[in-house]
Amino acid sequence: MHAGGLTMEVLDWRALPAFDADLLAPSMPDDVASLVTRIRSADAVLIATPKYNFSVPGMLKNTLDWVSRAEDQPFRRKPVAILSAATGPLGGARVQYELRKILLFLDALVLTKPEIFIGRAFSKFDPQGRCTDATTRDFVTAQMTAFQQWCIETRAIKVGAGAERPVWK
Repeated sequence: MHAGGLTMEVLDWRALPAFDADLLAPSMPDDVASLVTRIRSADAVLIATPKYNFSVPGMLKNTLDWVSRAEDQPFRRKPVAILSAATGPLGGARVQYELRKILLFLDALVLTKPEIFIGRAFSKFDPQGRCTDATTRDFVTAQMTAFQQWCIETRAIKVGAGAERPVWK
């Protein structure tokens, strides 16, 4: 379920400490600083998230709150795509609108279309998290193709043999 030439690194933010602006130290915790560095060095960011109670999951919001405090905002002019999944039929549409507001504040360049809302996700993935639904795979592939083009248009990634980190040959 990917457009040819893209590589992804999965970032795990579950171990980050709870964000508390009242207790900010002069420097960020090492885990947060490492995450900020990895986001900053990425060509683009894909956020795949469930929807909890019509909104952004707490751990994702915690992560974005930490990242928002970084000097030289790592999301500034960074292409971002969002896909969401939920047990209900709307597929997490509401979480995407909440995320778009946050990412707008962080100056991210969010892909607007196609939007991917995976409804009734429990019936479309196996226990290992692999997508078993052909239609869903087609939607995700279309989004990744559009995201790759969005990255090129926003000049986040370079193409061709002269690129430092070419997307494809």
